[in-house]
Formats: sequence, C-alpha cells, structure tokens
Amino acid sequence: MPPVTNPRTRAARRHGASQTTACRCRGRIRSRARLLTVIAALASLALTLSAGPAAAARPAPPSFQSGDGLQVTSAQRLDKRLYELTVTTPSLPGPAAIRILLPASYESEPRRRYPVLYLFHGTSGGAADWTEKGEAEQTTEGLPLIVVMPDIGLDDDGGGYCTNWVSGAYSWETFHIDQLIPWVGANLRTIASRAGRAIAGLSQGGFCSLSYAARHPDLFQTALAYSGVPDIAWNADDTVGFTAVAYATEVGLDGEPPNSMFGSRAGEEINWADHDPTTLAENLRGMNLFEYFGNGVPESGETPEPGAMSIEALVHEDNIHFHERLTELGIPSVYDPYGNGTTRGPTGRATSGGASGRRWKSSRTLGPRPRRSPTRSPTRSTPCSAGPSRCIARPRNSRHSRKQTHTASSSRAPGPVRSSHHRTSVLRGDTS
Repeated sequence: MPPVTNPRTRAARRHGASQTTACRCRGRIRSRARLLTVIAALASLALTLSAGPAAAARPAPPSFQSGDGLQVTSAQRLDKRLYELTVTTPSLPGPAAIRILLPASYESEPRRRYPVLYLFHGTSGGAADWTEKGEAEQTTEGLPLIVVMPDIGLDDDGGGYCTNWVSGAYSWETFHIDQLIPWVGANLRTIASRAGRAIAGLSQGGFCSLSYAARHPDLFQTALAYSGVPDIAWNADDTVGFTAVAYATEVGLDGEPPNSMFGSRAGEEINWADHDPTTLAENLRGMNLFEYFGNGVPESGETPEPGAMSIEALVHEDNIHFHERLTELGIPSVYDPYGNGTTRGPTGRATSGGASGRRWKSSRTLGPRPRRSPTRSPTRSTPCSAGPSRCIARPRNSRHSRKQTHTASSSRAPGPVRSSHHRTSVLRGDTS
C-alpha cells in the first residue's frame, strides 16, 4: 500500500516528479517478471482447455454489450489488443474504467476459449496503470490469455479495498464479483471455470486478490499478491497497522467519514475478519498461491520516501504472519520475501513499477509453483446458517515474534466458508 496523502497532492504524485528518468526506466525494465508466473501458468492451461482448431471464419473484433448490471457507456479500441471501456453500475456512485487485453489470436481463432487474469492496481491508481506503467501488454504478447484490469477506486481516489462498504457508499465486491466476472464471460470467449481464472494485484490490489480468492474459492484457481496486505484481522500488530491505513484512506483520500469501509473495530470486527485472507486461509487450500514483498529498505537507485518505507515494513510483517498461517495449515505457496524494496519504487507511484514488480520481465518460463494439495477442490458454498461466529475463524490477539507460529484447531478454520456475501450464480455454466 502506498503512503496516505491529502487528495490535493495526488496530481504531483501521479507525475512522479521526485523520481529521476533513469529510475523510471529501470523500474519499467524490471517491472514484469513476477506476474509472468501466473501468466505462464494460464497460457499453459489455455493450450490444454481451448476449444480446438480455429474455424475458417472472418475475424471479427468483440462487441461489448451491456448486461449483468453493467451499462457500457463507451468502448474504445486503443490498439490491436487493448480495449478501454467505461461502465456505470448502481453499485458505484460514478463511472468505472476497465481495460482489457486480448490475445493476438482472439479474432483469427473464433472457436478458441481463453483463461482470464483479473489484475488490480494499487491505491490512488487506475485501470490504465498496468498497461501504461507496468508493460502488461508487452509482457503478454504472444500468450493465449485475456487480461481484465478494472478500477478498484474512482477518479484516482484512495480506493475501497474491494468490499461493499458498510456505509453503502460503494459496493466494490458486487461490481467485481457479481457483475464484472459474468459480464466478461458473456462478452468474451473465456474458459468458464475456476481452472480458467486467476487473480492478482499490487498493494491494495494485492489485498483484493487474496481476499476475493478466500471469499470466493469456487471462482479462482490462482491468486497472487505483490506487497499485498493479507492479514487485517488475525494478528494484533497487523490489525493495528492496517486499521490506521484503512481509516486514513477512507478519510484522507476518499473524503468519506471514518469507519465507512468495514465499520468500526469495536462493532464490526466480524466484518473485518470476514474479508481477511489470513482468517479465511483454509479456503485457499488447493489454489496456486504467490506472495512477493519487500522489507521497506529502498533498493539501489530508489529515492527514500519515509511513508513508502514504513508501509512496506508493515507489509513485510503482515505477509510473514500470513505465511506462518498457511504453513500451520499445511497450505503450500510460492513465498518470496525478496529483500530491499518499497511499494513505490523507481517509477514514483505505487503501481506495477515498484519493487514488488521487479521480476515481471525476466523470463517466459513458469517459476516455482506450490505442490497441489491432495484435498478436493473448493465447491460452491452457502451462507452459514449458524451465525457469523461459527463461520469465521476467530482472530487471534497475538503479539508473537515472526519466528513463532500459531496453533490452530480444525474448528477454527472451516472451509470453504462465506458468511455475508453469497452469490447464487456468478458465472454462467460454471459448475466446477
């Protein structure tokens, strides 16, 4: 997560005036490697699950139609592969942007279906960040993969942490899960199963990717976070740090009253826990999980920024505790605390150019992947009729050092569980 600032400073931060040209270039060159692990996995999947050889049909670009609660107000083809759309929805108080990258073969192979990667930007970013600053288009060139990059905030505000706000001002989860995913399936030729879906994000977007994966384990096969925040309700120290950041984001960047997102800790702790990847970690069993994060020490050539350094230091501890929880439960993951780096990095903005995207380019081969769990894949779940206290693992008031692990009981982490957000049918035809 980036440092929280007054909204009046966003424009200056957006241009990254404090960064040198050399640092920007280095950040772009190094910014593509880590996400390639997921991209390569999905590309391999596409070769297995695609619908056979192409038919001799006239190539035609997709026609994006309104539906599933989304009204398409504009659609523009920016180049051969990249589209930019604006949609409105009752779930949000203003229009949201979506960028979509299609594989080069999409029009020439009209019978082929493709896996989808849902890719989220960071705080005070926008849907264009991954293509304009993260070289997502160059990285995915030649790969049989659809990449969907939606807003997780409006007008470069602080964002909403991918939750339906208790205040009712924003319903981000409804937009992303109940509307966007089925809309993509209706408008594009996707592999309509959890095996054909991955989710990833940076900083706040990294929280979104792991939270959505834990809350909707029937939807995603792979989840990845760069400098994400996977513990917002389990470890006491992590809880204090994230609470301060969340409150500062909703008040300082979004201009909303405090406790608008998740509610107050005193009265809505169950809601915080219900969105916490660490609390819901059992739901992640059987997924391909990837964690990448720095330690808050600026890497060589990176201009020190106290806010970014302190945020990444918190992220560092947060991810360690999350990994301890996964290890305790016997859930494998790719775990890479790569060392020096902050969320802002050489490009001067908390997007894919930061240190958390440093291996985005290095190779087109699949990196290390977690061994598959012998347990069954998650299935669709229903709301817990026994009440929230029986659905969610109780947060642990722990202040242990990072070398210590927690002791879990099987009753504490039932899965898959979802106590508050239930979806009866998100993707048409998805029975896996």
